[in-house]
Amino acid sequence: MQKLKINSNADLLSVLPFMIGFHVEDSLVVVAIKGSTPLFVARADLPERGTTEIEMREPMLHLAACVAANQVDGVIVLGYGQAVRVTPAVKYLSRCMTVTDVPVIDEVRVTNGRYWSYLCDDLVCCPIEGSTCPPHDSLLAVEATLAGAVALHSRKELEERLAPVTGVERRSMDEAEVRALARLMRMSGDVSSEVRPGAGRSRAGIASEQVSRLDRQLKKSGRAAVRAAEQRYRSGGQLNHDEMAWLLLVLKHAHIRDYAWTRSGTDDWEIRFWSDAVRRASPEFVAPPASLLAFIAWRANQGPLACIAVDRALDADADYSMALMMNGVLSDALPPDVVSDWPAIEGLDEILLARGERFDGGNPDLDPDETAGSPAEGSQPMPADESVAGPHPAHDGVNAAAEENVADDDPITEAGTTGESDHLPDVDPGRSPLPFRRPGATLARPDAGRRNGRDELRSPSRHPTQRRL
Repeated sequence: MQKLKINSNADLLSVLPFMIGFHVEDSLVVVAIKGSTPLFVARADLPERGTTEIEMREPMLHLAACVAANQVDGVIVLGYGQAVRVTPAVKYLSRCMTVTDVPVIDEVRVTNGRYWSYLCDDLVCCPIEGSTCPPHDSLLAVEATLAGAVALHSRKELEERLAPVTGVERRSMDEAEVRALARLMRMSGDVSSEVRPGAGRSRAGIASEQVSRLDRQLKKSGRAAVRAAEQRYRSGGQLNHDEMAWLLLVLKHAHIRDYAWTRSGTDDWEIRFWSDAVRRASPEFVAPPASLLAFIAWRANQGPLACIAVDRALDADADYSMALMMNGVLSDALPPDVVSDWPAIEGLDEILLARGERFDGGNPDLDPDETAGSPAEGSQPMPADESVAGPHPAHDGVNAAAEENVADDDPITEAGTTGESDHLPDVDPGRSPLPFRRPGATLARPDAGRRNGRDELRSPSRHPTQRRL
């Protein structure tokens, strides 16, 4: 995909919606730069008016620490909203960046169609009344659209793409789920009828054999369902309700979920496939497909979508291990290139080991009809009740030092000048931001919900100081 040349703040504002995936409002945005290339863009909800520095400290220091850990050359901090909310938030976040040794290239406020720089006092390029924001159909926006980038009207529009189905479709899926459960019960009955008591066979031994046989039969049927679904969506089709209900049921089996997981890539049809599964799943079945979608979207640099998918999974099952793992990956802003060799398990192993978890698996590059992408026999899939370790240890020292330094700084002061930065980077609008979120820490309103307001990342292409969250 072609790269777009950015020479000013106006150009940056034109392409930011395409980097993030939607037009933002009431938001903090961080564009992180390394060399001449933006590594990612992070977005978080703008703190409410009256939010204290103490309330802002934890999430903003965590964001700054994640940026610092990527050894970026600098950042541009932008605030979208009214000055009374934007100014203290932008200034405090910039201070957090500074104390974590991340240079701040510019601080920009965007309000009611105009923008100002807090760091430029040249009235020639930065008039007191601000500069007019570029229109949505600016030349760069058109070029980004022609290059294949998409900017939705809002984050809500993105959330609606994963909203549960309703009405007739919901009733049809409910009926299909009942039929899928009946199919599973028949499978269990068939297995039970094959097991005959014999001399010297205990009840425990018979029960164990029944479970083993059902497990093998379910694995075989589940793998076939995964492969059939992949083929259907790859060719542009979709599963009917009965096929989808059976797939959602067998995905509750950790082996089947892991089989689908290690077969996953980053193609558009996979996003469509698992988004469809998430939308049609009832709450008791949504965690596995939503977690898989989060992993695929994360690897595809579709950070906001990954965050929304994790929300769906955790709303359905707050203890689901893969959702917790992905929540930690997004929170610690780990870049997808840590699993660049996927589907080799070793790449994921490094992530999980860093978070105190372990996923043991074999080489997935085997017979595609039987074991491709599935964990080796005897491996230990992640149990449904396994929890995730705390924040990435690499951030602890940075957070502690940053918190001490910020506490010693002077109070935030209002900045009234405006400006524009020259020599900004080229941007590849097709590279989406990586998602960023921090469990237990949010910039959202106090009543906004436990996972709202997290930082969401996307990858631009060129700017002198940027880093990945």
